[in-house]
Amino acid sequence: MLDRLFDSPKRMGVGLALAIAAGLLVANSPVADSYSALLHKPVRAIWPLSVQMDLLQWLNEGLLTAYFFLIGLGLRRQLLHGELSRPGAFVLPVLAALGGASLAAALYWLLNGDGAAYAGWGIPMATDLPLAIGLLSLLGTRINLALKVFLATVAVVDDLLAVLVIALGYESQMNMPALWGGLGCLLVSLNLSAFRVHNPLPYTLLALSTWLLFLHSGIQSAVAGVLVALTLPLTPDSGVWERRLGGLCSLLIIPLFALANLGLVWTSDPAGESWWRVFGGICLGLCVGKPLGVLMTTVILVKSGLSDLPKGVRWRQMIGASILSGLSFTIGLYVASLAFRSETLLSAARLAVLISSLFCGILGLTVLHRSTVANVPSQSA
Repeated sequence: MLDRLFDSPKRMGVGLALAIAAGLLVANSPVADSYSALLHKPVRAIWPLSVQMDLLQWLNEGLLTAYFFLIGLGLRRQLLHGELSRPGAFVLPVLAALGGASLAAALYWLLNGDGAAYAGWGIPMATDLPLAIGLLSLLGTRINLALKVFLATVAVVDDLLAVLVIALGYESQMNMPALWGGLGCLLVSLNLSAFRVHNPLPYTLLALSTWLLFLHSGIQSAVAGVLVALTLPLTPDSGVWERRLGGLCSLLIIPLFALANLGLVWTSDPAGESWWRVFGGICLGLCVGKPLGVLMTTVILVKSGLSDLPKGVRWRQMIGASILSGLSFTIGLYVASLAFRSETLLSAARLAVLISSLFCGILGLTVLHRSTVANVPSQSA
């Protein structure tokens, strides 16, 4: 998956920038109310799914499942045949991700320990994978593959952790029969893969069933995307489908998601202490908690001899990568939509995610640009 996202950072960046600009423009235009009504218009899926959600829910629960499916495919490939296949190679980025996410959530909690704002503590835990590695790729040969894999793994762990925390911690009810049914579909898919069944039809039917059952279980259906990907067999055609899906996510799904979710940022004016506490807590978590937590966990593990820095990576580069872990744009917006029902608090969260991501992106690129040496041989994933 890494090479799929690394190859087109400019196209992805242009598409995302246009989507952000369009969303903010529409939200402040005379058609803002009509746009909001369109996003909340009920849409029913065709048979056999029999699911009805509004358009915004389809974008959040439906299309983003493809993004998480891509994350799962890339993670599976890295664990089996990539940089993370070496024993112990995944320990450093996984623990660093947990350290960053924990400190970010703790700092948010310091400002929002009670009330409705408390539900947003999962927002600063997330990292935007395509945006983070896309920015890394802008530095070209100055950044080696090991640092890209480290940051990508941190982002994957952060995203899964944030979505799981919100899904398991804030759902009012959980449909256990639907959950067990979804897990059963995953088990069947895993067994088919173990017996080297390569016919795509049963996997497709099982994937759709898993997504539908997770949707009705109370657990966010995007989680199903990752789990389904981890059960699929690796075939010669897998790389082709990953490349196509990576292009679709970078050029369509992520910009479309940004357009829909940022379109409501400015509809509520800053009002009340809760608005500012949510805004401040997210900014503090993303701009301070995530980078500091990732870096300090890495320092402790390396200095204690429990792990080593990624091959060819220096400490100043690690500082830059840690700052980029504060990028939380797409997934931060997604988790915010799960955490808040109040439009006032949601507007504070969206604005905080946008400003924090801009800050971490600029600062992280600046630090990396000054700390790297030109003409370092690059590798492909």
